[in-house]
Amino acid sequence: MWQSDICTRNRSLILSVTIILLLFAVSLSAAAVPGTMNVQGRLTDDTGTPLPPGFKSFTFAVYDASTGGTQLWTEPSQFISSNANGLWNATLGKATALTAAV
Repeated sequence: MWQSDICTRNRSLILSVTIILLLFAVSLSAAAVPGTMNVQGRLTDDTGTPLPPGFKSFTFAVYDASTGGTQLWTEPSQFISSNANGLWNATLGKATALTAAV
């Protein structure tokens, strides 16, 4: 009879460990780095007045330091439209996917 209890406990333990490992694997896949990121901003002149609406050329880059540093990622030039308030938005990673290093 005690052997039956041990088998039942072992099965329960194996099932519990399996469920924990599956949940861990699912959480890792959900935590993967997305390949794109949405950004937005406002274009103004030195006095804070919005720049005229229209298409502007943007090049985005990420460096490992605030000055100088090594470039970790860059997105080729994009033509992005701004509105009358100078607001714009873009999706980074369209041409060059974002990675965990960025």
